[in-house]
Amino acid sequence: MSNHKSYIPGIILILIGLYLFSQTNNTFDGLWPYIYPVLMLGFASLMLFNSRRHKKETSLYWGTFLTLIGLFFLLRNYELIPYYYASEYWPIVILSFGISSITLFIRKLTDFHSLIWGIILITVGLVAGSRSMDLYYWDYGYWLERYWPLAIILIGAGLIGKGIVSENEKKIHGE
Repeated sequence: MSNHKSYIPGIILILIGLYLFSQTNNTFDGLWPYIYPVLMLGFASLMLFNSRRHKKETSLYWGTFLTLIGLFFLLRNYELIPYYYASEYWPIVILSFGISSITLFIRKLTDFHSLIWGIILITVGLVAGSRSMDLYYWDYGYWLERYWPLAIILIGAGLIGKGIVSENEKKIHGE
């Protein structure tokens, strides 16, 4: 089991080393933007396989996240979607975190905490993404002023859901 813990840092160091080596020696001569998304997807596949094999939620979360980010960079770098700059694609990172949270809920349907955070992150990512990519302009001040109580309602619903699940688990285990 201790050997599995050294895989992730080892793979990360190999990727960093490959990048630095390619930059200092002009090894890939402009091919790195086409290579790193494939490497990221390969690493994400290993994490997803590990999550399925060992039932690890953290591997599922980060594997899903890296898959989504890797797909984005793959599509962007192969010019299948428009090339967005860092100031424009940061909402995709938030969306990826939200979708990753939803996958945790799908794996464990009693994990309402992940569902609520997933919904919040996906909503924030969609709103920010539509604004940064000039799809639609959202006036944040207007929306925050009118709809901020929904955040309190969602937090309250999450607490109630967590309490119900906790009570059911106590009944099942006879506590």
